[in-house]
Formats: sequence, structure tokens, C-alpha cells
Amino acid sequence: GQQQELDYDFRCFFLHRPRPALYDRIAARVEEMVVGGGLLEEAAGLLRAGIRPGQNMASKAIGYRQAMEWLVGSRAAGRPVGLPELCALHAAICQATHKLVRAQMTWFRDDPMYKWVDVEGRGAEEVVEELMQELDKPQHEGGCGDSGRLSKAEQKAVMRHKPKLRLLTETAAAGAAANAAAAAKAAAAAAAAAAAAAAAPTPAATNLPTSTSAEGTEEGEVPAAPPPAAAPAGGRPPRTKPKSKAALAAEAAAAEAAAAEEELRPLLVRINEVLLPG
Repeated sequence: GQQQELDYDFRCFFLHRPRPALYDRIAARVEEMVVGGGLLEEAAGLLRAGIRPGQNMASKAIGYRQAMEWLVGSRAAGRPVGLPELCALHAAICQATHKLVRAQMTWFRDDPMYKWVDVEGRGAEEVVEELMQELDKPQHEGGCGDSGRLSKAEQKAVMRHKPKLRLLTETAAAGAAANAAAAAKAAAAAAAAAAAAAAAPTPAATNLPTSTSAEGTEEGEVPAAPPPAAAPAGGRPPRTKPKSKAALAAEAAAAEAAAAEEELRPLLVRINEVLLPG
């Protein structure tokens, strides 16, 4: 509709950047909040005060609510948390933040008073200079131009986009989950072997007659195994089969997970020994 006549000359601006770049910044900031531990400490404090997730304004805030729900769910699960669980918390906060971003952009896109200014790759001085030039104009020109809506190609790019993270990466989470599964499988196999050994009957001693055979082996003795055949002279050693791309990717993920878990060890100890029991 027609813009309402105002008593004052308002000049409103909406600073924005491309969605993938914005999501990268969101992901990095949320990672700092989760890895730093302060968010979880404050969320645990709210729970200790008897506040439930979503009960008041503080516990409804993005970040606090997801962290409180994460702590409640982890306590109910009754098992230690690790890197995959921290990645899940990070993803939940980012998802809620993305929803807020879309709502804000939709709201301001339809307000003709706001002029959209792209700040990606620009310094503060350059952006301020553009705003000052807009203020010098006799008539304010608002609107988002073509910045307020994503094209189909941009929507697909956003859906495919993977944020740039330092520790809480999808690869590290997958590697940590694979490491945990392998450790659980090895522990189960060891327990089964120990149980089988404990249940096996002890062989009774037997007195077998002994006599020396022509080969010098006494009856009742097990002949020694023959030595392995020597490789033919000039023969090549067996070639090692190269690892598949999937195997190499799994090894890289396991190494990335191990490095991330080592750096996160103090935080995970704090969570599992203090925040979850509390």
C-alpha cells in the first residue's frame, strides 16, 4: 500500500549479506558458544533454579532453550555425551537461528522504509560511507531491490551449503560415531571370548605311552610344525592392495574425530561429571 506520511524524516537501513556467508558466521558463533562451555553452564544454572525450557523469556531464547533441552534429554538418556551429541546441539541451535533469519528477512523485505545494504566483503568505513551518501539524498529510497528473495539456484545452494567449522564438523561427528561403534564391537567380542574361555572344560591330563620313532619323535608328542617355505629366489613380495576411497575417508574422519575429542576432553569431562549429574 501507500507509505504513510511521517512527522520526521526517517532513514532506515537493513544490513545484510548473502545467505551462505551469513550461515557460516552463524555456525562459527554457535560453535564458539557450545565449545566455550559458557552456554551450557548458564543453561544448567537455569535448570538448577527450577526453570524449565520455554517457561519464561530467558528459557525461550535461541541457544538457551536448545541447550536446556539438550541437558534434559542427555540426563534422561543416562549415558555420557561425546562429540556427536555436541554436534547435534550445534545443529539444533543453528536450525533455530536460520528460522529467525528467514522470518526477519521476510519481515523487512516487505517494509519499503528500509533500504537494504549488502555488507559482504566490505569494511565498516565503506558501509558507513554508503549510508552517509544515502542520508545526503533529499528523498530516502527504501526497498530491498533483488536482495530479499532467493532464486531457485540460490535456494539449492543454501540447501547444499556446509558451514565452515573448526571442531564440530559432520566429518568429525561421523568419525566419532564410527570410533564408538568399533570400540563397542571390540568390547563385546572381548567379553564373548572371555565368557567362552571361562565356560570351556579344562582338558584332562593323559598318560600316553612314549616310544621313539624313526624320526626321533616320541609317541604322544605333537610333531613340530614345519618351517614356512622360503620365498623363491628373486621372487617379489606380495603387493599390498591399495585402500579404497571409502576406507581412506573413514580413516581421515577417525583422525579428525580423535583430534577434536582430545581438544574437547576438558569440556566433555565437565559436562559428564558436573553439569549432567547436577
